[in-house]
Amino acid sequence: MSRRGPRAWLGLWIVLMLCATYIAGWVFYATMHQTAVGVQLPPGVSAVTGDGVEIRILAMHQSREVSGEYATKSASPGATFIITTFEATVPEPESFCHMELLGRDGKKWEYTTKASVGRPASFSCHEFAPGVPTRGEIMFEIPQTEADHLMGIRLTFETDRLYRSKVLRPGEPR
Repeated sequence: MSRRGPRAWLGLWIVLMLCATYIAGWVFYATMHQTAVGVQLPPGVSAVTGDGVEIRILAMHQSREVSGEYATKSASPGATFIITTFEATVPEPESFCHMELLGRDGKKWEYTTKASVGRPASFSCHEFAPGVPTRGEIMFEIPQTEADHLMGIRLTFETDRLYRSKVLRPGEPR
């Protein structure tokens, strides 16, 4: 048997493994970036984050102006505030609840502190007492054109990034 045979098979094996790695990489990329970024839960349902914080959305409404203890703030031209009231139960002091607003086509908005100063409820879960359901408020400033196309509040601090995040919506008014 010649020495050329094993080398040819080794070369073929390397080429096949490189192709398989390339295909696996693209499948992973497509799975992570072209599927929905969240699973929309039924209205009023609570969800637990990777830190063990239980969160439920109580209400969401939009407003061009937000009043605080010190002043009234207006949204930027062409924008509106989405004010979300939530209830969180933290398992231990200094727990965090990271949320973002999720819109159509996977658009995401981070909360704004532009108008939160002087508001009665905190948006920061690390200030909440452990084991006690506490109301909070978080605000987002978004383009006015997107206000009617929102999916809900996406919990962004998950322990396993391969799973789609939970998207919460307020329950029906009672």
